[in-house]
Amino acid sequence: MPNKLTGPYFLPHNNKIDKAFIFLHGYGSNGEDLISLAPQFEEKSTGYFSPNAPAKTNMGIGYEWFSDNNGTFIDKAGMEVSLRLLENYLADIHTKYNIPYNKMMLVGFSQGTMMSLYSAPRLKHAVAGVIGFSGRLMWNEELKGEKYHKPPIILIHGEADDVLPYDNSITAGKELEEAGFKVEVHIIPNLPHGIDENGLNFAKKWLKDKF
Repeated sequence: MPNKLTGPYFLPHNNKIDKAFIFLHGYGSNGEDLISLAPQFEEKSTGYFSPNAPAKTNMGIGYEWFSDNNGTFIDKAGMEVSLRLLENYLADIHTKYNIPYNKMMLVGFSQGTMMSLYSAPRLKHAVAGVIGFSGRLMWNEELKGEKYHKPPIILIHGEADDVLPYDNSITAGKELEEAGFKVEVHIIPNLPHGIDENGLNFAKKWLKDKF
């Protein structure tokens, strides 16, 4: 396992940025998968960073933020390892580009959303928020304590998702609200496990208010 996260990134031509999106890809994928979303957000003076997760999957294809643990994805120790690596990755962006942490947005898909929702409350420094596509909330019972950051969150999920059913996002929204988070949840009709234009439009509208 590497001691730091690396992966593709996209910067404006002048390399001057005042905010950053950090994309966290899904299980069995890699950073190249979500960096393609960068032009869709049309945010000015923004850097887009899409690190590869730190471990290869047991299938030998793509990367994982933590073990799927026989399809349960219950691997808190693995999440903690990735959390520390992500924390260092954000610190490098902060140092190199002088970006405040509250100008960094986590954008996750599937397992990357699980990782984003786990990480954002537990990072040393609060980030701007989380955009989570097609994911699930893990270890929610911990989040009612005062020690956790509570950034704004939007969850977007396809109604036809047969990998992670959409009720995972509905449940996550309720549990996050109970813990004191401000959350929006949007369910996209007929969408399987993926991201479409409708979901991106919800995210971009939300960003205008939050970022």
